[in-house]
Amino acid sequence: MNRYKFSYGRKPKGERLKQIGLPDIAPSWVHYAEAADLWSELTRIKTLSSRFYGPTQHSGKNVLVRVQNIFEVRYGHSLELNRLQLLSKESGGIPFVSRKMGDNGIAAYVAPIQGTEPAQAGEFTCALSGNGVLSTFYQEQPFYTVFHVACLHPLEKISIEELLYYCSCIWQNRFRFSYRRQANRTLKDLLIPDRESVPGWIHGSLARVADDLINIAHDG
Repeated sequence: MNRYKFSYGRKPKGERLKQIGLPDIAPSWVHYAEAADLWSELTRIKTLSSRFYGPTQHSGKNVLVRVQNIFEVRYGHSLELNRLQLLSKESGGIPFVSRKMGDNGIAAYVAPIQGTEPAQAGEFTCALSGNGVLSTFYQEQPFYTVFHVACLHPLEKISIEELLYYCSCIWQNRFRFSYRRQANRTLKDLLIPDRESVPGWIHGSLARVADDLINIAHDG
């Protein structure tokens, strides 16, 4: 909430960061809200596990294929955020995905754009340039994108766990690029494991993580 005090030219370094005022005690409602949100999210995660998707069996192979063999790669919307109407997520705002490295790449939520359909849920976004080049995220909701963001659509039905695994595989190629060396032309040709080479432990991993967190919470 203090970010309005800073800018690209005025960074929160040293004493500026130390002097930011914070409440000494969090209000009691925060703890109840966090607990309710946690249980809701863990339940949702379990339902996404690939045990409900009938995943492909891992054959023990180690075969690499091009990204374009598994995903359709296309450019995003190439929109400018300052030309769009901001809208809160709670009010039905559509995620606007930038080239940032965190927050699933989402920079803001915006009002629907007349004549421009959002990209569909279940696709990846991948930053093609900037400091966060090759930042790759799975998007759970329909979305818009800024310049130099690619959208990747799976060519066949793939479980969420496999999709998250492929996000990581694409990200692992980031050493090939830099702020000045973009991935516009080469993203589709990067090598990733084919589906039969996806490790077996991937399947059901979301449910296992959710179960572990629930057990930790119960023990605590």
